[in-house]
Amino acid sequence: MSLEDWRSHIASNVEGPLFLTQELLPKLVESSRVIQISSGAAHQGKKGIRLYCTFKAALCMLGQILKDELAKRGIWFGIVIPGQVDTLVQAEIRAIDPEIMPMVEQWREYKTTGSLFEPEFVAQFLEWLLLEVHGAQLGEREWNIRDSEWQHGSQRLA
Repeated sequence: MSLEDWRSHIASNVEGPLFLTQELLPKLVESSRVIQISSGAAHQGKKGIRLYCTFKAALCMLGQILKDELAKRGIWFGIVIPGQVDTLVQAEIRAIDPEIMPMVEQWREYKTTGSLFEPEFVAQFLEWLLLEVHGAQLGEREWNIRDSEWQHGSQRLA
């Protein structure tokens, strides 16, 4: 790990979301909603993506703090784990040597079995959270797209 890698990861995974939210705060009114995109990697470190795991964990903690601070202003804050999405970044990851990142095999299997989510599906899920989930419920837990609990609330996401 280099200092440059460290700084790049903290900038994109922690500083970006923090300062974007901070910049938007003056424009947010009571009952506004903010969603932070997290990852299962925030809760379980994995070989080959230690910087990503570290900074997603930091972002998760930041999100918990922001949730409490924003609630005092009547702004609802939620944390979402969208799962593995079939993006260009995923394609690049699947091309990595499994010796360097053993979990690549799992992501390749997701692609082979059609288990990756399409970006449009994730967008629908986020839209459902922002528009249909009661504000107070938004911050009660992390919303993991793979959990079946929420699915009864949105039939159009099937």
